[in-house]
Amino acid sequence: YGLSLCSLQYVWGMDLEPELPMKIGFMSLAQLGLVRAQYPCLNLGAMLLCTLTFWLLLRQFVQEKLLKKRESAAVLVEVRVTETDGSRRQSLLKVLGELVMGFYAKYWIYICAGMFIVVSFAGKLVVYKIVYMLLFLLCLNLFQVCYTLWRKLLKVFWWLVVAYTMLVLIAVYTFQFEDFPMYWRNFTQFTDAQLGDLGLEQFSVSELFSNILIPGFFLLACILQLHYCHRPFMHLTDLAHIATAQDEHQPSRGSHVTRCQTVGEVNPAVSLDDDDEEEEEENVDTASTEEAAPSKWSLVVERLMVLYWKFSDTLHRLQTFLWRLLELHIVKLVALYTVWVALQEVSVMNFLLVALWALATPFFRFRHMASCLSTIWVSVIIVCKMLYQLNIVSPEEYSTNCTQPYANSTNMEDEELLNSTLYRGPVDPANW
Repeated sequence: YGLSLCSLQYVWGMDLEPELPMKIGFMSLAQLGLVRAQYPCLNLGAMLLCTLTFWLLLRQFVQEKLLKKRESAAVLVEVRVTETDGSRRQSLLKVLGELVMGFYAKYWIYICAGMFIVVSFAGKLVVYKIVYMLLFLLCLNLFQVCYTLWRKLLKVFWWLVVAYTMLVLIAVYTFQFEDFPMYWRNFTQFTDAQLGDLGLEQFSVSELFSNILIPGFFLLACILQLHYCHRPFMHLTDLAHIATAQDEHQPSRGSHVTRCQTVGEVNPAVSLDDDDEEEEEENVDTASTEEAAPSKWSLVVERLMVLYWKFSDTLHRLQTFLWRLLELHIVKLVALYTVWVALQEVSVMNFLLVALWALATPFFRFRHMASCLSTIWVSVIIVCKMLYQLNIVSPEEYSTNCTQPYANSTNMEDEELLNSTLYRGPVDPANW
């Protein structure tokens, strides 16, 4: 596809404007990029550079595939190789790579969750961003209500988010073509204002870049989560695996010995068993023995690994203490924060939150159900508030005001009646 575009761009870059067609039927070829630019070499050079990157990736992929085939076809021969500083460094890099991948598998999903918030509230609020927030809230509610079902549907959820993001990017980008707004109006029977609320409007180049950049990065984050972090994340969140993880991280002498063995894997020359040492003395000469002796680099690596595991033990103890502290006080914190939010915005919708936690605070068995109901109800409030920000919602159509009473039918003064919200003008239903 890239070579075809480069070839067409090369032809249209010639000084053949009278001879080359400008339209095919009703469609202008300029929308396909077939137009002579002011500086054709710059456009063609950029396209060739982009094509070159894909060619390099393809070549690297083919070479790795052929290399794997050759390795699998090679005959296995027992070979004893003396450990060197180079192999030790490779082992160290392998251990560091596993640590980094474990960190990403545990915390990359938080980046994806944060990107949900960024995509939903960046720029103008439109329908496709509300759908992002709806998907995020559905995932959170399912996580709290049914954890087992959440784990089963998590991969389907990520595929759904990836497919939806691709659809959004294609729709927003193709809407910038010259005739596509007319196609959308004829197909959906929507007005320009309604299409704008959907997120389909024509932007300038800078606005289009900003509107596509954030969903594009979000798509990349979701693909990384799906292909590289999902399987280890599912292993970490498996309830059958939690007990084993606690045993492994239990601060004991046995765990310290295990970690020293891990250091020994990075520096095999230091952690050889007695039998291996005797075999090595019998099978290798004096030169190989000198090469197997620990170097300064190996000692530094060993010391760094010991310090790292000590820091990991301390961090785990602190994390365990904080979790236990939260287990004791989380209900009180949630109840206090919920009531504070309801008091900051006094409305009928927030009254349900106060009622739920007024019952959940004294009754222990009601707390879990109150927490689930509060999560679901807050999700409904968030979606309703986001929908209320759309341009198609006109508060004047839903607003109303009370009939001002006569002076002899109320005890309120005339000044109080004039300043009252009920009689001063139409009341926005959002205030209720």
